[in-house]
Amino acid sequence: MQTHPIRQPAKKLYNKKLHFLKKSHEIHVCFSAYLNPALCL
Repeated sequence: MQTHPIRQPAKKLYNKKLHFLKKSHEIHVCFSAYLNPALCL
């Protein structure tokens, strides 16, 4: 059972990365909507 301490921070890092991607995607969508208001209905 040596894998558990290694897996935990990796999962935390993955969640952080996922959150960043989601955030940047939302910013991209907002920016696209700003350029083209027809997208944001």
